[in-house]
Amino acid sequence: MGSQMIDRIINLLLLAAVAYIMSAGGASSPRGPNDPDYIVGEIAPSLSGVDYRDSDRTIVLYLRSTCRYCVESMPWFEKLSQQAQTTGARVVVISRQEQEVLERFVTDSDLSVFTTVSVGLDAWPKLTNTPGIVVVGRDGTVRGSWRGRLSDESQREIIRAVIETHP
Repeated sequence: MGSQMIDRIINLLLLAAVAYIMSAGGASSPRGPNDPDYIVGEIAPSLSGVDYRDSDRTIVLYLRSTCRYCVESMPWFEKLSQQAQTTGARVVVISRQEQEVLERFVTDSDLSVFTTVSVGLDAWPKLTNTPGIVVVGRDGTVRGSWRGRLSDESQREIIRAVIETHP
């Protein structure tokens, strides 16, 4: 057997191994650019210092100070935060940036929030794109999830999810 044949066999075996790992759940199926990160009804990951039972709904905003859409959407996020406060919901901003950077970004943007939490890569692992929004009910289940640049329809859906009363 020549070295080229051995190389081909090794390459085929590597391709087969990658295909097997991906089909066995080692990687998620491809998502569209605005598909939700979290599915309605699944249990939301916990957040340090946040007890979901303390509010009817918790709106988790996943932001990054260097995210263009996050910066451009800040006026709308403030509107969302104001609406949340009038309905008994609260807004929590999370980021993978350092806590000081996150707090400065939120303060400089005049965004009214319950708290900010810097999270590691293992916390909220499905949040991959900023901005990301997850509405969590008092029972800790996801009530809605959106990511990326928000269309007008997505913004209306989020407002409905915030003002609706959930059991």
